Amino acid sequence: MFCSRCGSESVDSADFCSKCGRNLAGSANEPAPVTPSTPAQTPTTVVVNANPYGTPGTGALWLSILGFVCLLPAILGIIFGFSALREAKRRGVSGAKAGWAIGIGLAWIVPSAIFWFAILGGVMSSTNSSTEPSPTASETAVLETGSVTEAAAPSKLISLVASLEGSGFNCTAPGGTLQLVQCTKGEIVVETYGKQPVQTINIEYTSGSVSGYAKANTLTLIGQYVTVDEYGDDGSGTGAVLFGSS
Repeated sequence: MFCSRCGSESVDSADFCSKCGRNLAGSANEPAPVTPSTPAQTPTTVVVNANPYGTPGTGALWLSILGFVCLLPAILGIIFGFSALREAKRRGVSGAKAGWAIGIGLAWIVPSAIFWFAILGGVMSSTNSSTEPSPTASETAVLETGSVTEAAAPSKLISLVASLEGSGFNCTAPGGTLQLVQCTKGEIVVETYGKQPVQTINIEYTSGSVSGYAKANTLTLIGQYVTVDEYGDDGSGTGAVLFGSS
């Protein structure tokens, strides 16, 4: 016999339920209670966000966009962009933002680099110009006249004067319209004219002409700067030769 209250089974001769104490006499013909079954639970699907931090490359993209302000954000955007590409590949997601970050960063860096290289090149050129040696007194005198032609090549003639002075000649400062420099060396007594130089070289800065009379070694020295035409012995007996430049 089953109890109609709790469903426990008791012997047929029992008057009361051994478990809950219900009178079994009135529930002898009642059906045994049905134990409710636990309904099957429907499995719950939990959706997990595969990208909790968004698509890689967002920060790198913003840095590259800010590269128009200065180069540093663009450089950082490129560096972080390559890192974001590796992260996107690892997570199996799109690396488009990382690619845009790299592209935009390079778009700012290349023209900016060209611009700054041009600026630095100009600064270096200006610095080199400012460190060039100042012109000598002779060069300044020639430049101040404003009458020196291109054919005169004053710098070459100034160098010639310096070489002559180095070999023992005494040279005057440039003077007159022709900016004439006269270099002499040695001394000889001529019966008609008295004391005269053994060698005399006349250098005209304005016309670029070099002439006079000099010995062979001096003519060789002058020939390093201008073309020398020899006109023959000067008649002094010193071995000097008349010459001119062409």
